[in-house]
Amino acid sequence: PYALTISETSSSRSLDPLRRSTYGGSNVFVLCFAVSDYREEVMLELKERWFDECRSFNPSVPVLVVATKIDQRAGTTRAWTKSQGEAFARSIRAAGYLECSAATGEGIEDVFQAII
Repeated sequence: PYALTISETSSSRSLDPLRRSTYGGSNVFVLCFAVSDYREEVMLELKERWFDECRSFNPSVPVLVVATKIDQRAGTTRAWTKSQGEAFARSIRAAGYLECSAATGEGIEDVFQAII
């Protein structure tokens, strides 16, 4: 059996100290981004803010990159592709890259299996 505690933390800079206080005892960091948020600064912030913060806290804790809202790719060219997400994960040497959709349930179990 596993005990899983999930902490979704605020991105507000004013809450940085509070967010960092939740990192103690972490066994994995999961960095999520919505595929529908197709802006260059999304990946830049994932790398320069979230990934770097996780690494500065504990460089040995694995980091997973998870693309969410993959159901929203259909019918648009303004979405992050799987290959772009995989390339990003490789560029930061993440432990893994996964995709999921809360709306359809696709990939959700895979994300939790990767976490444990």
